[in-house]
Amino acid sequence: MSTISEPLTDARRLLEQVEHSLEGAGTEGLRAAVEGVHEVTRALAAVTAALMEQVPVGLDDQGIAKEVVADLRAMHGCLTTSTLLLAPALEDLRGLTSPEAATVPRQQNPLDRPMPIPA
Repeated sequence: MSTISEPLTDARRLLEQVEHSLEGAGTEGLRAAVEGVHEVTRALAAVTAALMEQVPVGLDDQGIAKEVVADLRAMHGCLTTSTLLLAPALEDLRGLTSPEAATVPRQQNPLDRPMPIPA
């Protein structure tokens, strides 16, 4: 599987989970949906990072490649920042659905790994 296919597959799977979460009623369904959006955003950041690595190899015109990578780097920054912006909402919703969850660290998600920022 290419470096782009794996995070893209993860993002698609997570989108389906978010859609399913939205079918749930009440606070629990909303919490699951917001968590899903958070995970989808992280997956899209991973796809963007993979694209940043592939663009210089895939384009013959390195001037255009540098511009595309710069645009992707900006998008990557927005995506990673957006995951931080969702953190307070996630804490609030976890506290509503499971008060003990507000004080217990979140389980490690396989997508919660440092996002590489290619040079």
